[in-house]
Formats: sequence, C-alpha cells, structure tokens
Amino acid sequence: MAKEKKTKETKKSVAEKNTSKPKEVVTEPKEVKEEPKQVTWEEYELLVREKAYTLYLERGEAPGSDTEDWEKAEMLVKQELNIK
Repeated sequence: MAKEKKTKETKKSVAEKNTSKPKEVVTEPKEVKEEPKQVTWEEYELLVREKAYTLYLERGEAPGSDTEDWEKAEMLVKQELNIK
C-alpha cells in the first residue's frame, strides 16, 4: 500500500509540473511585398550619385571605375527603394 500511495503521489507531482503554460508555436513569417518607395527622378539621381561617391571613397578614391560605381550604385538604390 505504501508503494501504491507513493506511485500516485509521483504521478500527481508529474501532472502538476505539466500544467504549465502551453509552448508557443513559432511560425515562419510570411513574406510581405513592400510597395516601391515613391521618389522623383531628381531624388533618385541624387541617391545614386551619393551612393556612387561612397563606393568611390570606399575604393580608396582610385580613378577609372566611375561607370562600375554608378551601375553598382543604381542597383543598390533600386534595392533600397524596392524598385525592379
């Protein structure tokens, strides 16, 4: 009888421990399509110009890659503005 009582107490304490809050279910976030940001042509060109200049500075101000800097800057600005 002592064993039976002990078993019931053990089962009861395990059951009490399992009454905690249910685990949170984590789901993958749904991909949200952002609308392209609206900028004027002048604003776009200014952003590209600034980005190209930053790339130029990051390269150590070495001459001869202005076209590559501009094209990369356009790509980066389009990504930032969510423009295809």
